[in-house]
Order: sequence, then C-alpha cells, then structure tokens
Amino acid sequence: SHQPQSGQVACMLCAAGTYADSVGQSMCRNCARGSASSDVGSVICSTCSAGMFQPLSGMTTCQSCVGGTFQKGYGATTCETCPRGMFSRTNATACQNCSAGSVAATAGSSECVPCRLGQFAAGVGLAECEVCPIGSYAEVASSTECMS
Repeated sequence: SHQPQSGQVACMLCAAGTYADSVGQSMCRNCARGSASSDVGSVICSTCSAGMFQPLSGMTTCQSCVGGTFQKGYGATTCETCPRGMFSRTNATACQNCSAGSVAATAGSSECVPCRLGQFAAGVGLAECEVCPIGSYAEVASSTECMS
C-alpha cells in the first residue's frame, strides 16, 4: 500500500500491475517487464514462468508464447521462434522436431505438414520433403522412404 499525501490516517492499496515492497512508500511501482501482478495491494510481482512472457511494465498478467514460439527461461520479455524443421504449441518451453514423414518448411511453425504422395522425409527435424527418385514411389502421405 501507499499514501501520496501527508497527514492521512490510512494508506491506499496498490492497483493490479503495481506493488509497494516497503513501508512508507508514497507511490506504487510498476511491475517490471517479464513480471506481472493481478492482485490489488501486492508487495511483489510474479515472474513470468517458462512458456510465457511480458514485454511491458505495469501489467496484470503474463502472455502465453503462441504456437511456433517458445520460452525456456523465467521472467522473459519475448518468445523465441522455432527454427525450420521444428514446431511448438502454445505455452511451449522448447520446440520439437517434426517426425519422419513430415516437415516444417518455415520458421515459427505450430505444426508439421505430412509429405505428399510421391515425396518422403527420412529423418526427424526436416524442413523439406524429398521427391522420390525416378523408378520409385511413395503411395501414402507421410512416407519416410520410397519403394521401388
């Protein structure tokens, strides 16, 4: 709580997104970037957990990292983008490799795309499907090899 005026008999509670961590403060402080407080009268702000971030100060909640991004650390102000060949869901703390037979062609993918008929992806974490060589075929989507 705080009291900006002298001679008062009571203090005022700090608004959500702000805090007062010591007695006798005349003003509440904004929660720092990478933290938030949804409670009125806070004495401390909560650090954003992994998979979340807050780029602004004085906020009441942390934001979720959207699909295709991740944040492994605490108190983050941004999320990082998953590289090609990998994907993530909302609130991710890491990106995952696309499984064999599927790819993520662009950075920031929230899902992997299965290889089409006539194409394959033999390994995990690939960004592009390969076309089956002449004389071979892949008759199902998500193929990991071509057949002769």
